[in-house]
Amino acid sequence: YKTASLAETCEIDIGTNTVVIENGYAYMKDATCPDKICIHTGKINDNSKDIVCLPNKVIVKVTKKSTLDATSG
Repeated sequence: YKTASLAETCEIDIGTNTVVIENGYAYMKDATCPDKICIHTGKINDNSKDIVCLPNKVIVKVTKKSTLDATSG
């Protein structure tokens, strides 16, 4: 869906979910899923943890140092 640098500050609208990048971290700001587990995952900034929204089929992961990939579908 999109690749972004963790050095930037932005909001990424994925349709059902909104990812925010700020201060070197990424987090799920909003989601239409019923359980909101993806929002409660918190902030990520390395590849040791991903943000996953199973109902909306969205995965947010840091793939390299300071690079974020958001996928949908």
